[in-house]
Amino acid sequence: MLLSRQVDIEVNNRLQTHSVATTISTNPALSDSMFAIPDSIAARAQRSDPTPPPVVVTLVELAPNVWRAEGGSHHSLIVDQGARLVVVEAPLSAMRMEAMLDTLRSRFPTKPVGLVINTHHHWDHSGGLRAVLAAGVPVVTHARNLSFVRSIATARKTVRPDVLSRRLGPARSPLPAISAVEDSLVIGRGDGQVIAYRLPTAHAEGMLAIYVPSAKILFQSDVVNATPNPPAAGSAELVRFVKARGITVDRVAGGHGVVVPWADVERAATP
Repeated sequence: MLLSRQVDIEVNNRLQTHSVATTISTNPALSDSMFAIPDSIAARAQRSDPTPPPVVVTLVELAPNVWRAEGGSHHSLIVDQGARLVVVEAPLSAMRMEAMLDTLRSRFPTKPVGLVINTHHHWDHSGGLRAVLAAGVPVVTHARNLSFVRSIATARKTVRPDVLSRRLGPARSPLPAISAVEDSLVIGRGDGQVIAYRLPTAHAEGMLAIYVPSAKILFQSDVVNATPNPPAAGSAELVRFVKARGITVDRVAGGHGVVVPWADVERAATP
């Protein structure tokens, strides 16, 4: 292992710090007193609430049978297929996904979530997949991410075992199906039909975009983090994708930001 003896940090050609290491020891024993907080500081510290605030998920209707589950910075798409609901995206954490599932049970007591589609592997868009699998809901992802999602499904939490860890115990309850999409996958029919397409993008390999033909709504995450002014590069990628697939899009409802008209995306993509 090589370590620098001298480290100089300059900002605007001005020396800010100058450090010289004369001796180096690895993994030294540390006294507990080093981590003790003085009473004078502890007395002034603001006490944190050990109970986390509840996660609030709001369903915003985009079209008949189509909603976006919003709240905070990350959103999901909900499509009613008659006997079941299809959810696109399980973002952030188990807590967030459990709140979404609770919201859907309350709003649609006779319609179970039958499938969750994962757009890509980034943690903030896959962090709720363990809660999905623990609830017994099958997952669809791009083929490139199949082993990643399976590793999420089979990982054990030993310090604070969650529901999925207990299912992986001696009884070994079977896990829900985890399916892969290579190029495209048609799910359902009629007004509730959704189509998962591979979306070529510089943002990540193995990205899926979800199209709802009846509503002409395209759902994607991170390629266009939709604002009133969509980014040019991501907009150009979406325009190429839509033309290549020969689909008609009226609105883009992404995993972030606002719902934007397709005309705004086309305008942003024009040099």
